[in-house]
Amino acid sequence: MRHVRPALFVGLVLAALSLAPAGHAGGPLQTSVYVQEGDVPEDDAGATLFFRRIRQSGATAIRLNILWRAVAPSERPSEFQPKDPADPAYNWSSSDRLILLAVANKLEPLVGVLGAPSWAGGKKVNARAFGEFASAAASRYSGSFEGVPRVRYWLAWNEPNLSRYLAPQVAKKQLVGAARYRSMVNAFATAVHAVRRDNIVVAGLVAPFTFGSDPGPLKFMRAVLCMSSGSRPKPTCSARTQFDIWSVHPYTSGGPRHHAVSPNDASLGDLRETRAILDAAIRAHHVISSRRVQFWVTEFSWDSKGPDPKGVPLKLEAQWVSEALFRAWQAGVTMFSWFQLRDQAQPSPFQSGLFFGNWTAKPALTAFRFPFVAFKQRKGVSVWGRTPAGKPASVAVERSTGRAWKRVATLRTTSAGVFSRVLPLRLSASSSLRARIAGSKSIPFPLKPPRDLFVTPFGS
Repeated sequence: MRHVRPALFVGLVLAALSLAPAGHAGGPLQTSVYVQEGDVPEDDAGATLFFRRIRQSGATAIRLNILWRAVAPSERPSEFQPKDPADPAYNWSSSDRLILLAVANKLEPLVGVLGAPSWAGGKKVNARAFGEFASAAASRYSGSFEGVPRVRYWLAWNEPNLSRYLAPQVAKKQLVGAARYRSMVNAFATAVHAVRRDNIVVAGLVAPFTFGSDPGPLKFMRAVLCMSSGSRPKPTCSARTQFDIWSVHPYTSGGPRHHAVSPNDASLGDLRETRAILDAAIRAHHVISSRRVQFWVTEFSWDSKGPDPKGVPLKLEAQWVSEALFRAWQAGVTMFSWFQLRDQAQPSPFQSGLFFGNWTAKPALTAFRFPFVAFKQRKGVSVWGRTPAGKPASVAVERSTGRAWKRVATLRTTSAGVFSRVLPLRLSASSSLRARIAGSKSIPFPLKPPRDLFVTPFGS
């Protein structure tokens, strides 16, 4: 604190003591990277480097998928034992490799199960069969099966409000997909928890927008949880759903404060409203869990310009990434997963990596690794950040002074590496602040709020 005047030091201490985070904010915020089949190099050296780069992003977890129809036989054998992970008809080689690599690189595997074989209903998933496969998968990765690593977090399906993954969504003008998904989640959770009581089930994983006749995420969520619309959701039925975490994919056509156009959709700016539905369902005892129910973001990103000509300019994207993590934390999100690690080769539309295709880091990598924001307030400047990998540290907050940086505060993080304070600083809107710890510094964040602009959510 040697660079802070005594009077300012007193002010900083009082501000630190008086700060009380609102709502669900105040907890930890972990980050993960969503890795799909084909992203990881086939050779061991390339795969090891790939996972090290995930660690470089500050992530402590990795989202992976087990494709049910790739593990299970294409036709069900007469002697098949679907709950037995050692049944010879199963082929676990691909998921074994990815989970082994994740654990070897000290990344928590967040494992989704999706893609039913035709004999289990295809897109019209048989809930009982889904539970049986979940039992086999959770048993194999229970930590006590033939030296295979433990998986604790299990994700039930992906974007179940889209007929691309679960169909039909609507029959005779009635939403039927939500009730089917509830049955799937209950079968899945019963099986996963039966293997190990401390396993954790993630439900939801809903797509952000209404597509055609497919329901938007909030409409689907309310139907699954049997809650009404409106500012004070009320029970609409007595059905209950068993899960420990609800997750969303809050893509947006603008910046981190951008709201979705439809009242049934959910972008980053709608996370508080989404969380309110979940909280109402919990109060109504419509959620069955033995632990405090969490709220996650299991997929999110922006395309960058470049290489996408319609993406977000690189400097602005980095500012948006920092603020996105802050807004998620404000809404009580405890895990935030970025899609994807590096840009896919064109003509793929997905240019949302933290690295360019040639493995050059984007500014967004620094923002994702060490998010930091600063906003002018009437009585000072509100700052928030999270250290790389969420490790506790003393953080220097610095302001720009032309070509140099001057320390204005030293803050101690929580045990989860989060710091949040109101600093009694009088700075112009043209000023920028940044955070620094030994060996790392955040991107500079301007006190003039980053601009909003329209972007295509899923690439050009």
